[in-house]
Amino acid sequence: AGLVCLQSPADHDEPPRVLTPTPGSVLFLDPDLRDGGRRLLLQSQESRGVNWSSPTLEINSDGGTTDAWMTPGRHEIIATGAHTGLQTRVAIEVLDPTELAARKRSKLLAR
Repeated sequence: AGLVCLQSPADHDEPPRVLTPTPGSVLFLDPDLRDGGRRLLLQSQESRGVNWSSPTLEINSDGGTTDAWMTPGRHEIIATGAHTGLQTRVAIEVLDPTELAARKRSKLLAR
């Protein structure tokens, strides 16, 4: 019997492809949403084998989903392939409602 290759070795040399959040996302907290809009679902194209981390955000994994607990500021979220160690880094910015309102006012004044 011969060997069957389901995935080429080159496929293992790719870093995880992050689906959410998208790079450069500007997100805002909303006190009207559950948990104040602080929960950000983290998703990659790979359903398993990705470890998530952030130097500035709390990351939680529970029941097959992983999320980040957002706080105002600029953050980096890192997806690391469990088998390769290769990383994808995504930068996001999180605004609280007062920052969002201030940005909208400054854009209106600039017109």
